[in-house]
Amino acid sequence: MSYLAVIGVGRGGIHTVNKMNRNPALVEEVSFLVCDTDDIILMKSPVENKILMNCKPQDERFLTEETKKDFKCRVSGFRVVFFVAGMGGSTGHDLLPELIGYCRELEITVSCFVTSPFTFEGDVKCKIATESILNIRQCSDSVVVINNDIIQDSERDFNLANAFHKSHLILAENCEVLYKILCKPSYVSLVLDDYYSTMRNSAVTIIVSGYSNGEKRVLAAFDEALKSSLFKPYEIGEMDGIIFAIECSTHHQIKMEEVKYIHEIMGNRIKEGSNFTWIVNFDEELNEEVKVTLIASIKNR
Repeated sequence: MSYLAVIGVGRGGIHTVNKMNRNPALVEEVSFLVCDTDDIILMKSPVENKILMNCKPQDERFLTEETKKDFKCRVSGFRVVFFVAGMGGSTGHDLLPELIGYCRELEITVSCFVTSPFTFEGDVKCKIATESILNIRQCSDSVVVINNDIIQDSERDFNLANAFHKSHLILAENCEVLYKILCKPSYVSLVLDDYYSTMRNSAVTIIVSGYSNGEKRVLAAFDEALKSSLFKPYEIGEMDGIIFAIECSTHHQIKMEEVKYIHEIMGNRIKEGSNFTWIVNFDEELNEEVKVTLIASIKNR
């Protein structure tokens, strides 16, 4: 059994996990599971591990005992679970918190990667999504929310199908980034408990990346990450927790001269008292480039 399970809940979550399931490297190291109340949606997914979530006839907000036992049996033995879902419907509002609760009963660490609806999807759906996100923040170790309106604002030439595709793609990329940081061997590593102590109980969690090469490449990649549309509503100086993840190739490793830029960022760009951690990992495909990924959180907003 692998260390990590990625679970798609509902249609949005299943679409995202379907994309991740096409990555051969991930399939070898991550266990995928999809859950829905609609067996037709499940049948269309290429993911082999599926659960049809049956609800109690007397109260459709809760799963049957049979479904509960099936789910707990499937996830038992994992140390970490990533839930992936779209917010705004009854599945995310009622059933996702229940699934998270079963994982917590098994002492499994839980991260959630979710989307908030586009405004054009209506006030009712947006209100349900807001309530749902508050609910899962109370029972998860960390929650990453992709605001679909930011995608709409930054990609105005997208058609509707492309906008949803982009949303699912960003969710998948965020899951893969966090998987690599938490589960892959690193030159300078991050302890799992340190990650969750930084991100737990955060009102906002953002994951963004930037690339650069040449002079001051670490600093340039950091600035590139901050230009991401997902980071646009925020300031680096308001972050309470920051994980600064650097990736480079073994042939063009980070030099001690470049490390000083990390300390420059810590001293000049981040507020006093912020929980700051940095790690280094290798990726041979980068060649002379470096990749800087920021996982940043705000406790109260």
